[in-house]
Amino acid sequence: MAVDKSKLVLTFKHPRATRAMQELEGRRYFTGCEPDIMHVGELPKLAIDAARASEAGDQVWLWALPMIVVAHKKAGVGMQAQITLFVKTCAANKAILIEGSTGRTTKSRAHTAAMVDEAHGIIVQGGKRLPKTGAKPGRKMKDWPSAEVKAEWQRKWKSKNYKSDAAVVREAKEAGFTERMVRRFGKSGRT
Repeated sequence: MAVDKSKLVLTFKHPRATRAMQELEGRRYFTGCEPDIMHVGELPKLAIDAARASEAGDQVWLWALPMIVVAHKKAGVGMQAQITLFVKTCAANKAILIEGSTGRTTKSRAHTAAMVDEAHGIIVQGGKRLPKTGAKPGRKMKDWPSAEVKAEWQRKWKSKNYKSDAAVVREAKEAGFTERMVRRFGKSGRT
C-alpha cells in the first residue's frame, strides 16, 4: 500500500502519550489507507513546518494540540502564539486539522474555537497536560479473566469455610489476583 501524502499523522514526544501510541491511533483514524507519519522533534522540523507544507484537502492528525508547543527560543514566538499560528496556517492552506484525543476537527468553527481555547488554557496552566478525554481519572480497574473465575472467587469470598477475610485475600494474591478485585464483592459476612 502506498503512502497517502494527503493524510499526515504528527507524533510528539510526551511522557504519557508515547509516539507509538500516537502513531497507532493515527493509523486507526485513517483506516484503509497508509498515512504519512512525521515524528516532530526527531526531524529538524517543528509542527509549524508541517502546517506550512499542507495543501488544500489535506488532513493533519495529531493527538493533542498543546503538544506542538516548543521553547520560545526554538520557535521564535510565544507558546499561545504557536498554537494560534499552527491552526491559522492549516486553515489558510485549507487543510483539515484533527485532534485525536477529543475528536474535534477544524471543519466546524465551534470545534476550532474550543480546540484553540482549551489548548491555550492548558499551556497557561503549565506542565505537560493533555486535554480532558471524558475518561475517569486514575488507573483502570483490573478485571476478572472470565465470568466463571469471578463467580468462583465470589463464592469463596462469601464462604464461611475461611477463618477471615485476610485468608481469602492471601489465597487470591497467590492465585495472581489483587486485594481490590476481591474486596469489590462487598462485605463477606464473616465477623
